[in-house]
Amino acid sequence: MEILYNYRPFNSPTEGEFRITTDVYKFPDGWLCKNKKYLIIGETDDTYVYKLLPSSYGEWIVDKVIRKEYIMPLGIHKSRLVKWIETQLSLNF
Repeated sequence: MEILYNYRPFNSPTEGEFRITTDVYKFPDGWLCKNKKYLIIGETDDTYVYKLLPSSYGEWIVDKVIRKEYIMPLGIHKSRLVKWIETQLSLNF
């Protein structure tokens, strides 16, 4: 299956802290934000990807439905990155 949006995987996953909006609105400041950690596995042109989601859709060709399958990279916009978090690799025996 094709991975969309010019996805580029990282050699090893990296943890990052991102500024995410909440569902709380406070006048006059606007939507409140909080910092949240994500394990980032790759990137596209404008997002840091934390999950790859297989998906599909049907396309009508004359009188038949042709199923198209692809992989959608889910991520957070690069402008929301606060900082990268240093992680140490561990060996499990």
